[in-house]
Amino acid sequence: MKISKWGNSAAVRISSFITEASGISVDDYVEIRPEPGRIVIQKVNKPKKKQYDLAALIANTPASVLQMDDDWNNEAPMHGELI
Repeated sequence: MKISKWGNSAAVRISSFITEASGISVDDYVEIRPEPGRIVIQKVNKPKKKQYDLAALIANTPASVLQMDDDWNNEAPMHGELI
C-alpha cells in the first residue's frame, strides 16, 4: 500500500477487508495516533458535544473585552435602518 497526497495531507485508502476485520465502518469515529514506526487507528465512541457555561465564560473573559463602546448608539441611521 502506498501513502498518497490529498491536498496538504497524506492519505491512505483502507480496504473493506481491513475495515470489516477490524470492526470499523464508514462514518465511525476513530482516534489516530502515532507510535514509533506505525500509525494506530482505533475506533472510539462518538465525541460528546462540549457544554459551555455562559456565566463561567463571562467570568473568565478579561474586562477590557467586555467593555461596550456606546458611540454606535449615538449615530444616525445610515441605510434606512429602523429605530
